Amino acid sequence: MINRTNIIFAVIILGAVLFFFLGKTKTGKGKLAPEITATLDNGSAFQLSDMKGKYVLVDFWGSWCPPCRRENPNLVKLYDKYNTKDFKNAAGFEILSIAIEKNKKRVHAAIKKDGLRWPYHIIEQSGIVLTNPLALKYGVTDLPSKFLIDTDGNIVSSTMSIAEIDAYLAEQ
Repeated sequence: MINRTNIIFAVIILGAVLFFFLGKTKTGKGKLAPEITATLDNGSAFQLSDMKGKYVLVDFWGSWCPPCRRENPNLVKLYDKYNTKDFKNAAGFEILSIAIEKNKKRVHAAIKKDGLRWPYHIIEQSGIVLTNPLALKYGVTDLPSKFLIDTDGNIVSSTMSIAEIDAYLAEQ
């Protein structure tokens, strides 16, 4: 008889296999960021490729994730510092937040409480990060995970801290 634990274990193993074979090869430094086409939380259509010409930080997070919540004040500072900055080769900086959530109400409360004022929020309802389609597309296995994308849509890094992102943008 198949029980719930066996099903969860099988889903986790499948997610890990998909991540190993599909995830990391698509999201390395210098590679074109995988397209994200989704509906934002405010109901408008979104395509990552429409943001070419700006630096974009794709932030996978969760309202239930303590490290994510601790980083949010620093993300707000980063956004405020660079959002309207004219870089040498870019017209500003944006953050795309992708929340992996079980409960939409909880993420709305977190966005408000943490002051995440940028307009680009995608809420992906999913119980397990490894099985979320956008997380799989980017090879995300842990939250928070961040991808800095340059003006041409290429991944600058997926391993930078917020301080390192700040330093990188300051040089641009």
